[in-house]
Amino acid sequence: MQQNEVERLILLGNGHHMIDLDNPVAHMTGYRSVGPAVLMIDADGAQHLLTQAGEGDAVAHLNLTSLTLTHDICADVAAFAG
Repeated sequence: MQQNEVERLILLGNGHHMIDLDNPVAHMTGYRSVGPAVLMIDADGAQHLLTQAGEGDAVAHLNLTSLTLTHDICADVAAFAG
């Protein structure tokens, strides 16, 4: 990413787990969210995940730089993305 001057990659997962629907959050982390989820990967490799409240146990095994759990992803995504 740094070589191509990409500062941040933002991946959106829709919570649907069907063969014909892409879910980049699940693909990059192995985590299949119950609802919408946002994964940001910084150029330095830091991974930040925003997902539904109550999903803490499901993501505890992931090697994340930060985890934000929320009841309203739409309201919190702008602050999360900074």
